[in-house]
Amino acid sequence: MSFTVVQIVVEGETERDFVKKILGPHFRPLGMIFQFDLLHGVTRWGWEKVRNEIAGCIYDNPNSYCTTMLDLYGLPENSPGKHGEKYDDPRKWAEHIERAMSRSLLEMNERIELFVETGHFIPYLQVHEFEALLFSDPLAISPNVDGRSKDEELIQIRESYPTPEHINNHPSTAPSHRLRKLFGSAYQKPLCGSLIAEDIGLEKMRRECRHFNGWITLLEEIAEMEKAKRQD
Repeated sequence: MSFTVVQIVVEGETERDFVKKILGPHFRPLGMIFQFDLLHGVTRWGWEKVRNEIAGCIYDNPNSYCTTMLDLYGLPENSPGKHGEKYDDPRKWAEHIERAMSRSLLEMNERIELFVETGHFIPYLQVHEFEALLFSDPLAISPNVDGRSKDEELIQIRESYPTPEHINNHPSTAPSHRLRKLFGSAYQKPLCGSLIAEDIGLEKMRRECRHFNGWITLLEEIAEMEKAKRQD
């Protein structure tokens, strides 16, 4: 069986493990598999270096697709579209930056331009960071960290916002900082993040997180389209 290859530029090990354990089993039956490029955090990188990493994936396999799973919260300050127009809805802000990322890639050269214009680059920013997905079900968090119930505090955080993707990006109140404040060093991001996500399940995260669901839906549409091409 042949597969549609999607190269995914991810923030770090947590996002890589999430894609492997949660997205991989969902997409493989659809004929889509993922290859990884880990950035190990992007805040200190600057947009030019992030852009070059994305371009490198495109050069490595121009017949593939390329997407990203980068935190909106930690995106380099000089990223295109990050400053300027203001949005009340963080999902709209993320979409604005994603479009700006594509435009920035278009400026590189004709090879990259063709890749982007044919829909092979799918920029995705996690609003505001990976841990927002975990607030899709606050009751799944404590049992997968240290067993100490923090359900009341976690539910209160979740109910303070319209969706998990609205939990904000201030250094003291971003989702990951809230978890570390509640659990301290017991919250080990790569291990706990994957365990919690597995308990919650992809479908619940999709229901709770509209921007995330839009990304998954687009990848599903690409998988089905490429699968149909192979069957012709």
